Amino acid sequence: MPKRHSLAEDVVPIGDFKTHASAYVRRVKESRGPVIITQNGRAAAVVLSTERYEELEYSDEVRAAIRRGLVSAERGPNVSIEEVAKALRSRIHRASTRRAR
Repeated sequence: MPKRHSLAEDVVPIGDFKTHASAYVRRVKESRGPVIITQNGRAAAVVLSTERYEELEYSDEVRAAIRRGLVSAERGPNVSIEEVAKALRSRIHRASTRRAR
């Protein structure tokens, strides 16, 4: 889990980032914590390690899939586990009899 932000270390002006970009990228890779880049005194960008970015992307995908599932369950019609199992057994049976020919 990434560490909490340290304003003294993790928030840098864009000019400082430009000058020391490779050092900041190295630090992001090692710590997995973000660097927040400011422009005119306001947060303008965030630099993340690729691993942390992928974790965030995956988390977003999972949340979206859960939301879609909840909406689908509310809308219906819902299928019982028994019906799903029966349909799968039927498909497997059909596929295995095709291969046997």
